Amino acid sequence: MHHQVCIGKLDMAVYLLTLLLVSKVGLLVAQEEDYEEKKPFYDSTSLTARRFTTMSNILITGISEKGNSVLLSQIEGVGHKLGFTDPLNDVQWAKRLLSHHSPRPIIVRMINRTLKTKWVHFYRKKKLWVEKIYLCEYLPRQVQELLLKTKEWATKMNFKSVWSWNSNVWMQRNSTYPREKVIDFLHLQFLMKKAALEKFEREHHMERERLDRIRKEKERKERLKVEENKEEKEKERVEVEEKKEKESQKEAEKLEKEKEINHRRKRSLSYKKKEKKEYEKMKIKKEKNTEQTKKKKFRNKKGKTKEEEEKEIEEMKYEEFMKEVEEIKKAKERDMTTTETAFTASIEEAFDKMNWTNADDYGEGPDL
Repeated sequence: MHHQVCIGKLDMAVYLLTLLLVSKVGLLVAQEEDYEEKKPFYDSTSLTARRFTTMSNILITGISEKGNSVLLSQIEGVGHKLGFTDPLNDVQWAKRLLSHHSPRPIIVRMINRTLKTKWVHFYRKKKLWVEKIYLCEYLPRQVQELLLKTKEWATKMNFKSVWSWNSNVWMQRNSTYPREKVIDFLHLQFLMKKAALEKFEREHHMERERLDRIRKEKERKERLKVEENKEEKEKERVEVEEKKEKESQKEAEKLEKEKEINHRRKRSLSYKKKEKKEYEKMKIKKEKNTEQTKKKKFRNKKGKTKEEEEKEIEEMKYEEFMKEVEEIKKAKERDMTTTETAFTASIEEAFDKMNWTNADDYGEGPDL
């Protein structure tokens, strides 16, 4: 839902920028039509007429004033510096302009525009501005103002160059653009608005690209988020399975321990019963050995011990006694077996109630 809202906002921004661009294009088309209607009027004004009257003039500054008599000789010296053998043959007339600056600039009328172009070309080739002599084609005041405005605008827009040629103002935006001729102030305004529109179109295109990049980046992040969620779910599933497996292993180990405990408990009870029987046998044997040792100390006159005589007398009694003892033992064994069975059952029931799971709680009996 959040992703759809973001995409909707981006589309709305692109839509608004497109509307603004369409309105700008419509305004520029209207201004261009207005310019085409007024162009004949501007071409017939005094600005265009004065251009033709001054197309053969050049302007020289930086030459000191020594009177009108030496003005032509000063111009001749400039021509010699440019590399001409007889420069005054190219000059029709020359005079200084009214100016508050000293020295005053000199305006020179050449015989034709070709010679004017020749002088300007050689001046740029010889680089006489190093000697602080400045030469350029003469421009009417309105053309100078147009050149100044064009230079200011070109500097602001970071264009490549602006120059004047044959009393016309030329400009070039960059090396990929062709040279453009600036006809008058109305044409300059048209070019400025056209450049502003082109700049706006570039910015609009860049903004659309930026919004597209943002949308793609958000989509990429959403995809990554979905993949991360899948990975997390898969990880959780694996953890749950591992946990179940561990629990089942613990249950199996617990059952094995219980089996081992029961087995050891049975072995311990059987060992105790056997040990009790062995103890009774040893006790009876010890008593017999003690009686025999005592009887050997006494002998009668016939060379027999008192015990031997008594033995003969009591032999019958002893046999009868032993029979009675055997009968008593058998009876006791029968009673003992019944008692031990009941005792074993009570012990097992007590163990089960205490729920012993560790064999170390009651000890481990010896192997039988």
